[in-house]
Amino acid sequence: MYRQMIHGISIPKAAGQLRQDGLRKLYRGLLPPLCQKTISTSIMFGTFDQYKKMLHGRYPELSDITTTGVSAALAGCTEAVLCPMERIQTVL
Repeated sequence: MYRQMIHGISIPKAAGQLRQDGLRKLYRGLLPPLCQKTISTSIMFGTFDQYKKMLHGRYPELSDITTTGVSAALAGCTEAVLCPMERIQTVL
């Protein structure tokens, strides 16, 4: 009989281990990356909105696509400077 494997462990064995250990152990270690991602994303979207308002106020002649593109680039740079750990993890 053919048994399917996930990372070298049979599915019934993995299900039995999950039943024995419980969901709490399955999700351990989730809180720090979740907090990191929440902070990083809020910085990026918050700065994007502020940059877009600032550019639109100072340079009303710019097209919406240009304002959005420049704002996105500036927000990404700001987020990379303020939250470098995510970029380091991605590169590694």
